[in-house]
Amino acid sequence: MSNKISTSWFGLKGEARRAALAGLLAAVAAIVPARPALAWWGEVHGWITEQAVQHLPMPLRGFFEANEAKVAAYASGEPSGTHFINIDNYPEFFDGTFPRELADAQAKYGASVVAANGLAPWIYDSQMTTLTQQMSGASTITSWTVDVVRTAATVAHYIEDLHNPLHLTKNFDGQLTGNNGIHARYEGAMLVPRLNEIAIAPASAEFLPSPLDFAFDGIDEHYHWVDDIMAADTTAPKPYDDTYYESLWASTGPFTTQLLQEASVAVASSWYTAWVNAGAPHTFLSHSADSDADGEVDADDLAAWAASFGVDRVGDADSSGVSDGADFLLWQRQLGAAVPGGVSVAEPAAGAMMLLAAAAGCSLMRRLKTAAT
Repeated sequence: MSNKISTSWFGLKGEARRAALAGLLAAVAAIVPARPALAWWGEVHGWITEQAVQHLPMPLRGFFEANEAKVAAYASGEPSGTHFINIDNYPEFFDGTFPRELADAQAKYGASVVAANGLAPWIYDSQMTTLTQQMSGASTITSWTVDVVRTAATVAHYIEDLHNPLHLTKNFDGQLTGNNGIHARYEGAMLVPRLNEIAIAPASAEFLPSPLDFAFDGIDEHYHWVDDIMAADTTAPKPYDDTYYESLWASTGPFTTQLLQEASVAVASSWYTAWVNAGAPHTFLSHSADSDADGEVDADDLAAWAASFGVDRVGDADSSGVSDGADFLLWQRQLGAAVPGGVSVAEPAAGAMMLLAAAAGCSLMRRLKTAAT
């Protein structure tokens, strides 16, 4: 279910915006469903997704920077499926024996029970497989900007929801502890007006050996914040006005900020993992040797190739799995080729080319010498 608010709301600033959101709280809480189908509000999903782009390596970051608005807009929507798991309905969760494979969980509890308690980790894992397949099979820029972008947004939405403690519990709306309506108060009315106060620190996307285990490891780490959210709601002064939200933020803000930081890195790591598993293709680039994804094959790409030689896949122009000499040859062939918009990259003089190659060679020799010692 999507939480849609008139766009006029977001023309408000500061205290006026907070007061307006607080004034709608009763109406929003009234439409919270009987089961936890809500997500981080759309504005939060889009914001996390935008923040994730900075954590990616080139050239993948270049692709997502160019399509940031589109993927964030898709992530702000509500993809089909259940975006939660009531993990505390499973006693085995608390002793660390909950079966993580879907088939094992269904065999133990029954498919209908597992479905009723939410399928978010398994849907995320399935979407990761789909994203990998799409990246591997995408042969044109159009394939990337349509299919890949949509699935990347779905992956983002699901892993973001799994960083929301209220998506991990049967007490998703505080209905079991007298905290009715906390879902909308915590993830929307409190958080949306404060997004511009939160700074996400740059980090590096990491390869996820098992996206499913990554999702469940996160559940293990984030679940305990449920009690803290309920306690903060209980102790915050009522009614639900600015004073209430200031108190709720004071109690939950530090760990919520950390959850948002981790969610943004999780999104980037998910995209990066799918890309690596797809063979790190460069088919989203007009020219595969455009290692910095700036639309030009030039000296900067040679420097990027030299820095990634034998280290990572940034300069892997032929998608062989490693940045090597064959990629340098591709760079040579593509240097001076037409770039989007019909602009041509001027080929440097032979002397300049030799200097660039020599500099790259020196960089490689230093790295190889260091590795040997």
